[in-house]
Amino acid sequence: MAARIQNMTEGRPEKLIFSFALPLMVGNVFQQLYTVVDTMVVGKYLGVGALAALDFGRAFVLFHALFFPGKDNWLFDPRADQIINILPQEYFRSCALLILAILVLGCAALVVFDLRRGRPSEKNSCNAPS
Repeated sequence: MAARIQNMTEGRPEKLIFSFALPLMVGNVFQQLYTVVDTMVVGKYLGVGALAALDFGRAFVLFHALFFPGKDNWLFDPRADQIINILPQEYFRSCALLILAILVLGCAALVVFDLRRGRPSEKNSCNAPS
């Protein structure tokens, strides 16, 4: 089957733009439908933590767009940003490993603290009859 090539420089611009944009719009509708269903399933069966982790990237961008409008200095372009060009790659790897280590140790400390604290006694429980 031969591919159909359409010249976008000849013909009515409105028709050409619409014929180009229609598949994009239909794809966007299906992507939004998938996101809604995915959010409903994850939120219902896996909980809030999994729901928060589901789309962290978009939440990160939205947070910075809302609280730092007009600024894009939190986006790094390795071809243009001086901070990336000055510091070696090992620096960023070391920073990532340090953050990971702090996170793991902090989580471990919370687990140990919770285990050492123990369970509340029956007389202090909220479900105990008065």
